[in-house]
Amino acid sequence: APAAPARDVVEHSAPGAALALEPRGAYETGLFDEAAAEIVAHYPAAQRLLVVSAAAATVQVLDVADADDPTLLFELVTEGVGDIPAGAVANSVDVRGDGLAVVAVEAPEKTDRGWLAFFDVSGAEGQPLGAVRVGAQPDMVTLTSDGRRAVVANEGEPAEDYSVDPEGSISVVDLPRRLAAPSQQDAR
Repeated sequence: APAAPARDVVEHSAPGAALALEPRGAYETGLFDEAAAEIVAHYPAAQRLLVVSAAAATVQVLDVADADDPTLLFELVTEGVGDIPAGAVANSVDVRGDGLAVVAVEAPEKTDRGWLAFFDVSGAEGQPLGAVRVGAQPDMVTLTSDGRRAVVANEGEPAEDYSVDPEGSISVVDLPRRLAAPSQQDAR
């Protein structure tokens, strides 16, 4: 079923809370209790939210120009970007001021090395640009304040039976100044 604006938003605040927030709008992914809408990044130039849907292995891009009625524009599908196979999982996202989106992608076998996938979200459809390999189980990705590097925490969790236990690491990827994916040589 297609996702739709949420109608019944659950609100709760502690008695005497120092901060009060009033919901303006909401969006339902269509998934419940399945790792949906876990990480969100804002692209202010186009008033878009990039929302990780790990269960679907995608990033949903929402138009939030009308904060009262967020709407789905398109999805960033990581499968097929570079050599990212089916079964890979999107874990995190960040976006640069020019629309370069970076998605941390876990391999289908979580102990294998993952990827950072790159997209242009400044246009109408979210053009895939490429991917680079990083460490095992890339999770939290962030861009430096100057937009020159992507930094990702590679969790390296062991297999359920501990037969494989990859080392955790951090990958630093130099990004091109233009709206393009870096090359594998830019990742360390």
